[in-house]
Amino acid sequence: MNFLNDLFSNPFVDHNYIKLCFLLVFLASFTLLLKSYIIQLLESMGFIKNIERIGLLERLAFVNKLKSGVGSFIDQLSQTKYIKDIGVILLMVISTRLILFLLAFMGWMITKDQSIGFWSSMEMLWNKWDSGHYMYIAENWYTNDLESDKRYHLVFYPLYPVLIKGVYFFVKSYFWSGVIVSNISLFLGCTYLYKLVKIDYEEDVAFRAVKYVLIYPITFFLSITFSESVFFTLSIMTVYYLRRHKWFLTGICGMFAAVSRNFGIFLLIPVFAEFLLYFADAYRNRKDGKLVMKLLKGLNIMFIPAGFSLYLLLNKLISGDWFTFLKYQKEYWSQSFGMFYENIKTTFINAIPGVSTWGAADRISIWVPQAFSIILVSILLVYGIKRIRTSYSLYMLVYITAALSPTWLISGTRYLMCVFPMFIIFACISKKRIWDFVLTFVSVILLAYFALTFTSDFGRLM
Repeated sequence: MNFLNDLFSNPFVDHNYIKLCFLLVFLASFTLLLKSYIIQLLESMGFIKNIERIGLLERLAFVNKLKSGVGSFIDQLSQTKYIKDIGVILLMVISTRLILFLLAFMGWMITKDQSIGFWSSMEMLWNKWDSGHYMYIAENWYTNDLESDKRYHLVFYPLYPVLIKGVYFFVKSYFWSGVIVSNISLFLGCTYLYKLVKIDYEEDVAFRAVKYVLIYPITFFLSITFSESVFFTLSIMTVYYLRRHKWFLTGICGMFAAVSRNFGIFLLIPVFAEFLLYFADAYRNRKDGKLVMKLLKGLNIMFIPAGFSLYLLLNKLISGDWFTFLKYQKEYWSQSFGMFYENIKTTFINAIPGVSTWGAADRISIWVPQAFSIILVSILLVYGIKRIRTSYSLYMLVYITAALSPTWLISGTRYLMCVFPMFIIFACISKKRIWDFVLTFVSVILLAYFALTFTSDFGRLM
């Protein structure tokens, strides 16, 4: 206890991060122990028989899963084809990011008629809007100072700032730490999207899905100091391990997704839907005597709400109230839960010339893209119903409804970008070369336009 007191009272130790790590370990340990207890209880009741008495970690199959996962990873790396595919994806990520940043840099110099170094321009061009909030949290953590507007940072979820802080110890720049975290996450997200799509489709479809992520009109948000890339990647990883029936990894990835963005909790939709299918198959083959054990694997799903609970606990520790973030959303951003159809109506009114009261620059950089995004995802949702898994469509439906529900919706374009089934549908549509050409051409043109818009201090898609 003296050691802990010294640790938390040491002014040179950023103990808020230590507390968060301790809380995360506590929640994970509690969930694992609960699962172990239920197994023991069922043993004592006679529902489960012939289970060897071994250690807790082995009982939970954690060690075996870890060994299996490492072995599988090594086997994959030993395969030339796997290395080639990962190399291609890495090349796609690096090349598209460099081209994107260079185009925005040259466009800015032309429009401003000024000269500046490329690397020194990065922070000036891309450190905007929510970026500053995440970097401030990474540097100073949250505050409950009622005299400061910084208290409103509590509405931003903690995982991304924690990752920035971790990289900062090596890079010594919060901006570049955020860029590194986002782009590593983007590479991982593209890799897992490729692996996920290959479960149901051919290899060329998987590569096209990755391509459409990298040329999406506002894909630059996945490479700068915004939390979209981390959430996007964790949501794909959650569903990938879900499809592989690796329930522990599904729960852990889902938990981290729920600590990265408010949309993370909605991953329960595809997870629960797929688990029902998994259990139905187990029930059909119940004579193998593994039905109960397979059912117990569903307890790992509880890691996802545990992640959201961790964020609520953070609110409690910082402000004394579990739901302070809701108060701050309404107080500072005029945000509360509304009806999505009212927001759709408002979006289109604000986008239409002659009807909108907004200036031309804001109308064309905020409301028109948001209206276009709403139309696009609606079409993709309907088109994809019979072309992607039902669990993906359910997730997409719930996600879109939630994303369009804030009473003051000004970030809809960016929110909707993170619903990953959209890119699988793009890949399915583009099986015909003409549609692949059209989608690629339009996406690249719009990407160049929005990148220039954002770096010119418009395009507040936040």
